[in-house]
Order: sequence, then C-alpha cells, then structure tokens
Amino acid sequence: MAAKKNKSKTEKPPAVDKLLKPAVGVVLAFVAYYFMKGINTDIPRIDVTDELALREVFFGEGEGRNHVVLCHTLPAEGSGKKALPVSSVFQDAMDELNSNNNMIAKFSLMDCAHTLPSGKQ
Repeated sequence: MAAKKNKSKTEKPPAVDKLLKPAVGVVLAFVAYYFMKGINTDIPRIDVTDELALREVFFGEGEGRNHVVLCHTLPAEGSGKKALPVSSVFQDAMDELNSNNNMIAKFSLMDCAHTLPSGKQ
C-alpha cells in the first residue's frame, strides 16, 4: 500500500508583501472616488426666476459686468439621476481667471431647459 502524506488542515498564509500592493491600490481608489465625489464646483447658479439677474446676464444691465454662462440643467428631484459634471474647460477657465485676481468676467451656471417668462427656452 502507498503511504499517505500527512497534510495539516491549515495552510501557510500568503506573504504580506504580496498583499501590500493590491491593498494600497484599493485604498488609493477609494480615496480618489471620495475626493471626486466631494468636489464642489463653487460656481454660482443664476436663478432663472429672478428677472433682474436675467436682465443683467442677457442685456448687461446692472453692474455692467461681462458674464460667461454655461448651460447646466439639474435632473428633476426624485428622478434618482445624478447631475452631469461641469465642463472641465469651463472650470479651468474660471480657476485661471480667479487665480490671477482678474475679474474680467463672472462665471455662472444656468438652467437652459427652463422656459423663460417670454415663452422662450
């Protein structure tokens, strides 16, 4: 008869150094996810029901400042959809002008899907 080898029921655990790289990768992925999730654009949104604000943006009334407006429609509440991210080009342009303390224009977001009191969209 063939002799059977004595196998212990416990196996040798994997080496820690082999688990270290995947663990660091997972931690970095989680940090990146939560960082990107928590980024706030800090770009003011134009209230489409405020006629004075709309007149200032469209016709230059009021302070007479230049405006750079990006159409950015938020999803309906309760729809479960996430808002689309703000364009990185728009964000970078705003950051560039703000970093130089160059207030040439005011950057804003607007809901362009909203029907204006004039009936235009």
